[in-house]
Amino acid sequence: MRLFSTILLIICLANTSFSQQFFRIKADFSIKQKKANGESTLIMGKVYYDKNAQKIIYINTFPKKETDVLIDTVLYSIIDNKIISKNSTFFTYKYSIFHLALIGNLSTFGLDGSVYKLVKTEKEKDLVITTWQADGKAKEKLGKIILSTKNKKLYGVVVFDNKNKIVMKQFFKNFVNVNGMDFPSEITQISYNASGKESYGITTYKNIVVDDIKDDNIYNFALPK
Repeated sequence: MRLFSTILLIICLANTSFSQQFFRIKADFSIKQKKANGESTLIMGKVYYDKNAQKIIYINTFPKKETDVLIDTVLYSIIDNKIISKNSTFFTYKYSIFHLALIGNLSTFGLDGSVYKLVKTEKEKDLVITTWQADGKAKEKLGKIILSTKNKKLYGVVVFDNKNKIVMKQFFKNFVNVNGMDFPSEITQISYNASGKESYGITTYKNIVVDDIKDDNIYNFALPK
């Protein structure tokens, strides 16, 4: 599930403006990853998100039955209605692909209106490429981010550290339109560790449902006492 959180990572100072057009999304997901040490993993399940409940709920069915719930910056792992782990994370619901898609901010990766400022725009064939730099004091800790869009949809993201070294690449493919909302059904991520070795992961989404009026008990999942 940590990989899933990483794949869905959005820079944690993004725009948080809201739109009332869409409020819920759920989907079946699968994650295939090849780690830097050569180990391969597969996770499958279903994910639920309601922007009013402000929780992301992952119900994993493979390789084991487990529910992971992200609330604020804490990820809870639950098995048999018992919390088995509780871990802090930089990732929150506001910066997830689900939230950004629902509020219409996915095409700018949530950077528009954040501490990042647009400094360069260029076109390369059918891609529009924009470069974003952290502003003010944030520039000391955050590197640049390069986005590419295709047909006004987010296509690629390259994240640099403050030493201009690439730490992550993401590619968003196979967008589907559900009730007027565009959502990528495939996300590829390449992450680089301190020694430069890469981890490679692909997340796919199927059976995407927007503004579902069922399953309130899941969208508003209550942690076990």
